[in-house]
Amino acid sequence: MEVRRWVRSRRRTNGLPPCCSFRRCWANLCCPCYRSGLARRIIGEACEGFSSDWLTFCIVLLTAGLLAVQMPVGQIIIASGRIWLGLFMNIGWALVYLFGTWLWVGHGAAGVAAARLAAYVAHALWTFWFALSILRGESGSVRHD
Repeated sequence: MEVRRWVRSRRRTNGLPPCCSFRRCWANLCCPCYRSGLARRIIGEACEGFSSDWLTFCIVLLTAGLLAVQMPVGQIIIASGRIWLGLFMNIGWALVYLFGTWLWVGHGAAGVAAARLAAYVAHALWTFWFALSILRGESGSVRHD
């Protein structure tokens, strides 16, 4: 329901949903980056045996930050009534993730986490591109059913 209200009032907010403000996006990206800088200390305090796996923790944090920014953008696609396109975008994410996992599985957990990050980066690229084209009105009108 909230997404429909945003779609109807998107001209008043310059096309961005309230959760996509610059301040929130910046916080969602900076917090994981800051924690990544402290990764060795955080992992070391949690368990001495895992302190050498700080890189995996950094990759997972960066992926979480990217996903926090990307989720509201996915709502733009759903709110525009293009559910099937969203499904195919998610299938594309899965294919990139499977290929990346196959490629980097020899690197252990860091390789699988890197494959997930690569899949979300690829997914973010085409999702952001398509959401911007919707907001600009290049992909047809937004339905207000």
